[in-house]
Amino acid sequence: MDAKSDTFLVEDWAQRQQEATTVLAKAMNRLDASAVNDWLAPNVIYESQAVRKPLRGKHMVADYLTRKYDTVRDNGGSVVAELGAVDLPAAAGIPCVLCYQGGELGALFVVTLNAKGLIARIDIITAAPQTGEAKGTGVFPN
Repeated sequence: MDAKSDTFLVEDWAQRQQEATTVLAKAMNRLDASAVNDWLAPNVIYESQAVRKPLRGKHMVADYLTRKYDTVRDNGGSVVAELGAVDLPAAAGIPCVLCYQGGELGALFVVTLNAKGLIARIDIITAAPQTGEAKGTGVFPN
C-alpha cells in the first residue's frame, strides 16, 4: 500500500487479489461469511451468469452470503472451495475459486478489486468461460 494514500501500488495488486480470493474461499469452506465481509467494498456487486439481477451493496451481499451459508449448513450440505487460476489466453493466471457441491465442480468465482484493494465485484461463472477452463491448485483454504 502506498504510504501517502489508501490505494495499492501495481506491484502489490496481484498479491492483494490472491489474498481476496483466498479469503472468499475460506468463507466458502467454513460456511462463514464473516471472513469476507470486511473485504467487501461499500458498492460491491455480486453477479452470477445464472441469475438475472445482480446484488448491489455491501449490506445486501453480506446478508445474502450469510443466509446462503446458513442454509447450506442447516440442510447438512457442504461446499468445497479450491484456489485456482483461469486458464485462458486473455485471462491467464487470474485467481479464482473453484466451487464444488456434491463432488461436482459447479462454478468459478472471480473477484475484482477497487483502488483501495477491496472486493468491488464477485462474479460467479457457470457458463463462459466453462468451469473446465480453470486449473485448481490443490489448495483448499480453511
